[in-house]
Amino acid sequence: MLRDKIGIITCLACALCSLGAHAQPSEPKEASDSLSVYFRVSRTDLDPEFGLNREGFSPLSRRLEAVLGDTTFTITSVMVTGGASPEGSLEFNRQLSEERAKAIFDYFTSLASIPDSLMGFRYLGRDWQGLARMVGADPATPYQQEVLDLIKRGQTSQLKTLHDGIPYQYMYTHHFPTLRAAKLKLTYNRPLPPLKEMQRDTIVETVVVHDTVYVQVDNLVYYCPPCKPFYMSVRTNLVHDVLLTPNLGLEFYLGRQMSIGGNWHYAWWSDDSRHRYWRNYGGDLYFRYWIGRRAKEKPLSGHHLGLMASLYTYDYEWGGKGHIGGKPGHNLWEDPNYAFGVEYGYSLPIARRLNLDFTLGVGYIGGKEVEYEPRDRCYVWLKTSNEHHVGITKFEVSLVWLIGCDNYNRKKEGGKR
Repeated sequence: MLRDKIGIITCLACALCSLGAHAQPSEPKEASDSLSVYFRVSRTDLDPEFGLNREGFSPLSRRLEAVLGDTTFTITSVMVTGGASPEGSLEFNRQLSEERAKAIFDYFTSLASIPDSLMGFRYLGRDWQGLARMVGADPATPYQQEVLDLIKRGQTSQLKTLHDGIPYQYMYTHHFPTLRAAKLKLTYNRPLPPLKEMQRDTIVETVVVHDTVYVQVDNLVYYCPPCKPFYMSVRTNLVHDVLLTPNLGLEFYLGRQMSIGGNWHYAWWSDDSRHRYWRNYGGDLYFRYWIGRRAKEKPLSGHHLGLMASLYTYDYEWGGKGHIGGKPGHNLWEDPNYAFGVEYGYSLPIARRLNLDFTLGVGYIGGKEVEYEPRDRCYVWLKTSNEHHVGITKFEVSLVWLIGCDNYNRKKEGGKR
């Protein structure tokens, strides 16, 4: 449902942006949907509440009904397949697979009338090929390779006694229930008319199929392709901003709850007549792994753990002694101060496209600090200290702007994000 809502919003934007525009007709595109139903041992009655049916039957059934109820879709073929697990006799399993196929066919024809020329049937009986696929994909199957070899050579009668029946018992528990099934595959296409000029006061209705959105305007249907999800963010550290240090950061989501990013800050304020000097610039790179429920619901949100490394230099003087980080007269790349370590943070949604990110890093800090004092229009060196210690390497309270398709915070029930 959430993805459907996202698609509808995207498509409405697509439709509004095309006001006054014309386009060529889109080519019809073929698509397919399938519905699998699982049965009890030796049974052929269709039960939506049985086992594996509980999760998949209802949403797939509703999707089929949506396609069948839309007259702009053209059904091109319907294939019904019935199967059975291998433990029964050859004749009994052939009969089971036929009756299971009939059960799902009867359900389908209760939704719509389909010409016989579009119908196709397959009766698998003992579904050895299906069993071989599942065993091959399940490394936990005991004596996996021996089982596959017996099936491949057609010596299936030996499976029950192989290694005292241990592999057979495992397959009976983990794989056989999936073989006791019937499947219906529906193939269809939908011809799309050319766009015409849209009026701003036109009523727009939407239909979502396969994450693709169709907008209906004055009985014409407009196709809006789904956008490809993309997640990145632009940020500014409010701590640096308060300290009059302009800064900018970018972060990119890599997938699998991982991201990479970097920050840069730069300030160069001076008033030599009063010995006021504020120079501070540098940057850091980091790699993050996002954890927790919120991170799984939407990238770049929730808790994150990471590794970071930074280079920086500074020169602070405020009417008295001054402090320089790095070697005086050298730039950031010649003799900088540096830090590296680990970080932890939490990115909190505060608006549709805005987060507030709190991050604290600790690790090793290295480099030099030169202390000096202004005297008679000269800067007198006092001492040099080596910076080699463990401490805070990052303190960040950042305002984060989320950029990219699908990269925004959803409202939950009650209006909260």
